[in-house]
Amino acid sequence: IVTYLFIQKPENELSSWNEKYNNTDRNIIFSLNDSTVVTLAPNSTLRYPIVFDKINRQVYLSGEAEFNVKKNDQNFFKVYSKKVITTVLGTIFTIKEMADSAIVIDLREGKLKVEIEDSTKSAFDSMLLYPNEKAMYVFHTKHLYKKYTAAEIIDQTMERISFRQSSFEEIANHLKKVFGKTLINQSDKKNWRFTGEFNNASVEEIIENICFVKNLSSKIEGDTIFIINKKHTKK
Repeated sequence: IVTYLFIQKPENELSSWNEKYNNTDRNIIFSLNDSTVVTLAPNSTLRYPIVFDKINRQVYLSGEAEFNVKKNDQNFFKVYSKKVITTVLGTIFTIKEMADSAIVIDLREGKLKVEIEDSTKSAFDSMLLYPNEKAMYVFHTKHLYKKYTAAEIIDQTMERISFRQSSFEEIANHLKKVFGKTLINQSDKKNWRFTGEFNNASVEEIIENICFVKNLSSKIEGDTIFIINKKHTKK
């Protein structure tokens, strides 16, 4: 079973292609010509050939879908996500677009080929993934990285994050896009702005620095970080 989360439109409009849009509030399930089973999420669209040819099996998705791909060693199944092309080599894996920051490919079983379309850096043109490996294509560096955990990839690919008189809402939105963490302000201080620049910093280090400057504190619960009042100890 394969899960994708990204937005992509086919470059060529072909009359032999079909388009299915899920305008309901629940998943819909249907089969492609090659017996691949698709579970299409609400508000999602899949464009696919009515009949796959003998050379190519490729689909374009807008939204989210789950694919149970029919294996064919002579005709691989390809998924296009912006500049990233993922080729199914008989696998179970997920693809997820992290807002405007990156695309993560997580392989659970089998083998997977990931490549960058029209890449100018041959060293990052393509790579093979094996079970329990992950790859990430980072938009701002235009590089494809291979690591075992998404957190390791993020830590090593974040070159610079800067804020210029940014409000809490602006900071929270940016950190959500980059790190996938939700930032909530539970302190008494609401209307403040922050200026700072961070190089290769984790989200915890960024929050710690902001709290130090604003005389606040923080606590982490799962993927949520709460900004709270700083506790003052009595002497």
